[in-house]
Amino acid sequence: YILVAGDCDDTRDEAYPGAPELCNGLDEDCDGTIDENTIDSITYFEDADGDGFGNATVTLNECQVPSGYVLDDTDCDDADALIASAALRYFADDPSLWQVPEKAQSEGWIFGVKSAKTAP
Repeated sequence: YILVAGDCDDTRDEAYPGAPELCNGLDEDCDGTIDENTIDSITYFEDADGDGFGNATVTLNECQVPSGYVLDDTDCDDADALIASAALRYFADDPSLWQVPEKAQSEGWIFGVKSAKTAP
């Protein structure tokens, strides 16, 4: 190893000023901050209505799931927990639970549920 001014850890080849930052709890780029602007972070989607389906237009790239965010980006109305394009997967086995909300009909979606609380 060669001693370089600003190098924060001469015992690790991947740690040097300007190095790409990884999601590993270490400071690779020697700026004193851990896991910022990582190259291997995951995109998470805001789930404002708490139905488990996220808004594809509101994202965070993080190493761990932030509170209020999910991996799924298929919510077409993140202000209404009863409307999500992927909700069908929860209710497909029991057609008696289905209704098509007026808002969904006007937007061309064919899905809906009596209550999000009935999901297994």
